[in-house]
Amino acid sequence: MNGLRVFKFGGSSLATPEKVCAVAKEISKLYQSGQKLIVVTSAMGKTTDQLRELAYKVSPQPNRREFDMLLTTGERISMALMAMALHDLKCPSISFTGSQAGIMTDGAFTNARIKELKPMRIEEALRENKVVVLAGFQGVDPITKEITTLGRGGSDTTAVAMAAHFGADRCEILKDVDGVFATDPRIIPSARLHKKLSIHALVEFCFWGAKVLNYRSAELARDHHVPLFVGRSDDFSLGTEITYSDDGYKDGEFLGVNSHVEVLEIGVACTDSQEGANAITNILTENNLPELQVLSFSYEAGTYRVLLTADADLLGDFREHVRYSSKVHVLREHISTVTASYAKRPCQIQVVPADQREATIRKFF
Repeated sequence: MNGLRVFKFGGSSLATPEKVCAVAKEISKLYQSGQKLIVVTSAMGKTTDQLRELAYKVSPQPNRREFDMLLTTGERISMALMAMALHDLKCPSISFTGSQAGIMTDGAFTNARIKELKPMRIEEALRENKVVVLAGFQGVDPITKEITTLGRGGSDTTAVAMAAHFGADRCEILKDVDGVFATDPRIIPSARLHKKLSIHALVEFCFWGAKVLNYRSAELARDHHVPLFVGRSDDFSLGTEITYSDDGYKDGEFLGVNSHVEVLEIGVACTDSQEGANAITNILTENNLPELQVLSFSYEAGTYRVLLTADADLLGDFREHVRYSSKVHVLREHISTVTASYAKRPCQIQVVPADQREATIRKFF
């Protein structure tokens, strides 16, 4: 859709009523300039983390359906407040939840995947020249009508999926960081800010733990060639432009280091890799757990070994269920991955004790 821009605002960008109003003012200026806009909101500040903590205070193992019902309230609050602020600025707008927006997912509570978009109400609102404010991170299973969430960072996926569907001119992921750095600037304050970064490098960064963008959203952007920008919510000009060419890099040029903080190494006694993978899938299915991210796997001498990562609570639930299995075992825990990326070359992966993660990252700088 010509003239359409999709914005996603991270939770820290919307942490207070004052910040919500400040973002609304910027959106109103863009609307007055004649642009069509979809604004995807995350939950305000630390709301999602607070809701998670609340759930675990009530239940040591929260029912995952109810967990999703709870977590989606965060984005519903921020979308409604944003629409209210825009109304007060005389900017026509309407807010939608994921289900109202036609975001159809599978039934995997807490880590659902988008299967189809039927955004008829969004199309209608855009035709009526309204700003669409959309709750990120959520959708609905069209078969069961259950509300689902898209996993940590799922608002990124919401924004990229909408940009892909509508053929937006630009999808802008806006947070409280300046863009994509060569590593976490909290660990290396002098880390280089990439003014431009290829989509292939971005996908690799996100796969190996960069928090600047959800991994699924990076893949989705790559697969649908979405024009992507990652930057600051208080200065739309400052950030990283994502390109679709590797031509600007020298062969072997160092691009950055990323890390997964919490990783499990699992071993399965089996006759081949498929049997090992099936054993892990069975534990997830039998205990109604969503899929984990597989970082690497191998098979040798009757043992299938796999490195897995996920949100800490999900990884903890999986680890507890593994302890009751006679076939599947935890080989290593309290470990992290540290991965260095280079232009046009394979990345270099290290598995280190979790307490050595930051020291290992610093060795690259």
